[in-house]
Amino acid sequence: MAKKSGEKAEKEEKTEKVDVKKAETPASAQQITGRQGNAMAAIAYLLTFITGAIIYLVTDKKDKYTRFHALQAVLYGIVLIIVIFIAVVIDIVLGIGLSMVAGPLSCICCVGWILIVGAPLVLTLYLMYQAYSGVMFKLPVLGDFAEKHV
Repeated sequence: MAKKSGEKAEKEEKTEKVDVKKAETPASAQQITGRQGNAMAAIAYLLTFITGAIIYLVTDKKDKYTRFHALQAVLYGIVLIIVIFIAVVIDIVLGIGLSMVAGPLSCICCVGWILIVGAPLVLTLYLMYQAYSGVMFKLPVLGDFAEKHV
């Protein structure tokens, strides 16, 4: 019986040591890795600068991958807003002139709007796919900026 109680004491000490090691690591120091980190990076592109900013601020500074995609999503969202604003101004200016001419020229404006809305949507879905796949896909200028500031 003495041996059994001694063995039980050793097992309890081993389990206590493991528990102590787990307790020593603070939750804030743990890094999200694997599919969770990839999912966070993909979600950053969902509403571009809104979700990107939230994920950038919430994510641990050690998680460079997720922070890179979050910052790139913020920059991408800002560029999208600027491009859409310019397109709206051009559409208003041309729309006033085209309303007098109408016909085929108004179709050109419709095709332009399809491209202005469709191309960013496709690019956003592609960026989400790349981020979830674990690829550090960089947009030409924005990606370099994001990489430097992560």
